[in-house]
Amino acid sequence: MKRTFLLAAAALPFAVCADTPDEDLTGPAWNPETQRRIVWHCGEKAFGDFAAMGFNATMGLVTGYGFGKEINREKTVAGRRKILAAHRRAGLEFMESYTYSGFAKTFGKAYPRVRLDGTKKNVIDMSNGDCFARATHLADGIAQSIGPEDLPTVLGVMTSSEVRDRSFPSITDWTKAAWAKHSGGRPMPPKADRKRADHYSTIPGFPVSRVVEIDDPTLDYFRWFWKEGDGWNGFQSAASDSYVRRFAALGARAMTMYDPAVRVPPIWGSGGRVTHLNQWTYVYPEPFNVSYVTSELHEMARGVPGQRVNSMIQGISYRSALAPRAEKPKGPAPRWYLDKPNVKYMSTPGDMAREALWTLFSHKLDSILFHGYQSIVDTTAYGQKEGSYQFTDPSLRETIAELFNGVAEPLGPLFKALPETGDEVAMIESYSASIFAARGGMGTGSNGLCDFGALATLASLQPRVLYEEDIAANGIPPATKVLLMPHCDVLTRPTFEAVRAFQAAGGHVVGDKFLVPGILPDALFPVYRKTFVAAHDTPVFRKAAQELKASVAAFLPPAADTDRDDVFVRRRVLPGADYVFAINDRRGPGDYVGAWGRVWEKGLPNRATVRVRRPATGAVYDLVRHKRVPFELKDGRVEIPVSYKTNDGRLLMLVDRPLAPLTVSWSAAGLEVGAQEKDAMIPISVSFDGAKPLYGCIRGGRWRPAFPVPAAAKKVTVASQVTGESFTATRR
Repeated sequence: MKRTFLLAAAALPFAVCADTPDEDLTGPAWNPETQRRIVWHCGEKAFGDFAAMGFNATMGLVTGYGFGKEINREKTVAGRRKILAAHRRAGLEFMESYTYSGFAKTFGKAYPRVRLDGTKKNVIDMSNGDCFARATHLADGIAQSIGPEDLPTVLGVMTSSEVRDRSFPSITDWTKAAWAKHSGGRPMPPKADRKRADHYSTIPGFPVSRVVEIDDPTLDYFRWFWKEGDGWNGFQSAASDSYVRRFAALGARAMTMYDPAVRVPPIWGSGGRVTHLNQWTYVYPEPFNVSYVTSELHEMARGVPGQRVNSMIQGISYRSALAPRAEKPKGPAPRWYLDKPNVKYMSTPGDMAREALWTLFSHKLDSILFHGYQSIVDTTAYGQKEGSYQFTDPSLRETIAELFNGVAEPLGPLFKALPETGDEVAMIESYSASIFAARGGMGTGSNGLCDFGALATLASLQPRVLYEEDIAANGIPPATKVLLMPHCDVLTRPTFEAVRAFQAAGGHVVGDKFLVPGILPDALFPVYRKTFVAAHDTPVFRKAAQELKASVAAFLPPAADTDRDDVFVRRRVLPGADYVFAINDRRGPGDYVGAWGRVWEKGLPNRATVRVRRPATGAVYDLVRHKRVPFELKDGRVEIPVSYKTNDGRLLMLVDRPLAPLTVSWSAAGLEVGAQEKDAMIPISVSFDGAKPLYGCIRGGRWRPAFPVPAAAKKVTVASQVTGESFTATRR
């Protein structure tokens, strides 16, 4: 038996109108308010385990196509149908993926990148017109093979991944012609096959002010390369467009994604016109590293109106970083060390993943992803041999299941809908310093900018990231009171002038010794040194974060903070409610990798007082425990005691008055849930006739289901995920 549901396309962001078997109705595609939780490539035998952990989608290859001029449509369709059937049985969605980064032997050999001296490198040159045409033709053919029966299980496509790390300007007739067209015939710079220019200190005649024009020829060349010249952004756009058109023809909206999207200089455009950007982050040495990287993604997405953001945690960890093989454990050897002495990529420590997940919950994200499924589940249980990724910490799987099922599932619609806030503090990432001073690690995490961003995160500053391109187009946000400017050795003139005007108008700058000489900082970043010895680095890092917090507080009283140096907050705000995420970073050495002393991976109990600048407050709710909690008003601040058993998080909702009961009505017009609070968001669960609940979020005082309501349903039960109260209505 088949059912057909016809719903307004505007109501369903990704999936909608299709004939689907009854069992599909349990799938997440039927509830577009859900935040997607995706495992990045996963073997079919593990689908059930990941569904039980709370994942609702996977990503993987569609079989049956090669790299000829045409796809084998019959094999592609058959391969897709088989994988989709397995997903439906597990209640999962599926995102297709292209992995051009892994096809150096095919595309890379046929279309190599070429150095200035004519040397060919086995790296795909997507700027080659023939390569581009062949790849986009393939992508379009695969998109066109999607049929109505494949929806809503198939989400869309990851257009490619990790393709720009080895990319460099390829000096061929194609690129010479493209550059000539862009530049009006201007010659390429002398070292045109590199990713950046020479250091400014070695360039004769470089301005003493270290302020360069925005149309500086060298900046323009590398801007052209990163935006257009290497061909990848154009391919991402073309592949995305193919899927968007195909899904639109089927009455649906495609989700298209590119990662790692900020592994480039800080300029808009990475990923082209994909609907979603993504980036992965390792959880060490600080699990909250992921916060600043996610803020970078939000800034990158501002360059494409409507583009959305996902963020991914690595389920693998480099053993060389946490427990180097050459170093013997200083204490009892953990079990994995005895059983798997040659492991290279080990499971991410469970408690560090816990803290990283809470950090992601505190951001506005459409999806949360994990990579490295072989390190999250024991694939030997499926009869598979272990590869380079190995399962060494069962607590990782347990942690994901606990937080996905207990927190992300019921509160995901709220996490997805709440706006990002925090423009009072902004951090400038200088494109010109990236090109002329080799600043930033191009998203790898091994760079000073990420360290400064992590420092600001622990200081509860939640800085907005600002690119020079954003400042040139839109200026410094009016709400910004403090600018953080680390590693701004070089600036373009629009940025320099905007910062000078910002200071003249009363704004404040926190800089470092590298700041361009024409800007005098009001305070300096604290200086600290990492040694990759946790006993040294943890207290030093926390002390530096407190110094940074104090420097900013001298100019701007904190909107939210805590009385502990190991508990940080992020705040998201609506006119009628504050949502404060308070995350415990107190950790110590555990029995997994603690014997090497590189990181402290074991979450520890803690207590703190959360302080929020908000005088008119009548109630505070803990949204995980679904109940009111005590608070005090002191000197225009709300003070809320919190406690932790480990390094997890709290989500506190502050409102002017206690929430009124919800109203539930079921009439001929349909089901509707109402709330008196029109300027707050209230997460809810909805269950029909006692079935497994679905989740949504009341906005503007009203909620109507965007998913199909079972035709035979007689009674609906709605529960507030804020207060825990339940309400019922019967259909007549």
